[in-house]
Amino acid sequence: MSGGTFNYHESRIEGMADYVRRTYLKHKSKEWIEFVQTQKWKCFRPYSKETLAIFKKAYKVLRTAYIYAKCIDYLEAGDYGEEDFKEYLELKIGELNRELKKSIKASPDQVKTWIEDYDENDYWY
Repeated sequence: MSGGTFNYHESRIEGMADYVRRTYLKHKSKEWIEFVQTQKWKCFRPYSKETLAIFKKAYKVLRTAYIYAKCIDYLEAGDYGEEDFKEYLELKIGELNRELKKSIKASPDQVKTWIEDYDENDYWY
């Protein structure tokens, strides 16, 4: 296993970024919003466009932090030399920027899974 400089805690940052991305996608999905609003408790409220913009920014910040931590981890552990470090960092940041330029949407399978896993207790405000 490579790295270890940060005791693999960078994966926690990655997990946070993925959670923020999933939440963003859920609240943008018309199918998800329609499903949850039909539940008997009706306690779910979709987030506003402004809040969703903040979630998208948070995803970028967290994902960027993960990329930097992972690359530094590999450099410090001796898995990368300085040139590899710079190249990989540039590659991963470029991939993230391309991802964010595209319209981020949930796939029908993702929405289906969210609906199947729905628990109304997750949405008490």
